[in-house]
Amino acid sequence: MKIVRKEFLDLLTTVLPGTSKTETFCQSDCFVFKDGKIHAFNGDIAVVADFAAEWEAAIPAPALIDVLGRLTETDLDFVFADGELRIKGERKTAGIKAHADIEFPLGEIPEPAGFKKAPAELFARLKQAGRVCASDESSPRTTHIHLTRACIEATDGFRLYRTPIDLPIKREILIPAAAIAACKIIQASSVSAVDGWFHAKLSADVICSIRCAEMDYFAKDDLDKLLAVKGSKLQLPQNLPDILKRAAAMESPGEMHVTLKDDLISLRTENDNGWYCEKKKVKYAGNPLRFTVNPKFLLDILQHSHEVTLGTGKMKIREEDGTQFVVALEIGE
Repeated sequence: MKIVRKEFLDLLTTVLPGTSKTETFCQSDCFVFKDGKIHAFNGDIAVVADFAAEWEAAIPAPALIDVLGRLTETDLDFVFADGELRIKGERKTAGIKAHADIEFPLGEIPEPAGFKKAPAELFARLKQAGRVCASDESSPRTTHIHLTRACIEATDGFRLYRTPIDLPIKREILIPAAAIAACKIIQASSVSAVDGWFHAKLSADVICSIRCAEMDYFAKDDLDKLLAVKGSKLQLPQNLPDILKRAAAMESPGEMHVTLKDDLISLRTENDNGWYCEKKKVKYAGNPLRFTVNPKFLLDILQHSHEVTLGTGKMKIREEDGTQFVVALEIGE
């Protein structure tokens, strides 16, 4: 079977988030070719793509991606024989051991149904919400993104993000932030939420499914109170996005420390190799304030608003479209 290498590699890269890095259950680290499709499922994420292969087998995903990176010809020949997938270019040949017996749990994921058109900004907003979530699994609600018919929201206990959106779902759902980050979805044409799964149709040929959590989210009244911030206004520097980009070079995992003190705003990031700090003048003469934020999140917010509200122990940014972000402030002396 002759296949265009780049098109095949691009398709596999789209399906790859559904695989696990190591085998957590039978063939979870494989691309499973069956019934004219490529399947991948790691327990939380499933991706299915149409692909009419001439073989049915489970192929280890890392090995197949690696070989396709080494064989650089435009077209490649694929043959499945003697328990391996053989790939041949003009002067290069490789073989990958495969599993002819498919033990992959194909039936565990419910068939997607009821797809409806997705808002164009959906996955950009989900990505923003994910940057507010925590990574500590001891507090599961803080590691999930909350979706309702009217909004997307997320909190790690210190930061809270809520953005209005018209979602075609019948009931509220909770999606793991880690799954959104892993899938790297830019846009979906339509979505569906049924039977504990959130499905996104990435194209006519590819569907990504994410398992939803079965638990209650924080009470809306409690979140509404956190979003209610009254206080003085502060204009952040117009060139703050440039500073953020420079500081991000030394970014620790998802964190930037920001300090307001004596008419100065200071941004500091650090990692194992060192640290970076930059200061800029602002009109601020109150008590020293400190907070932590994801620099990519703040960079996106600043595309819409440079005005913040400083309240008691909280800072708030509100965009014209109704998006709200609140972060807890540490007050210094």
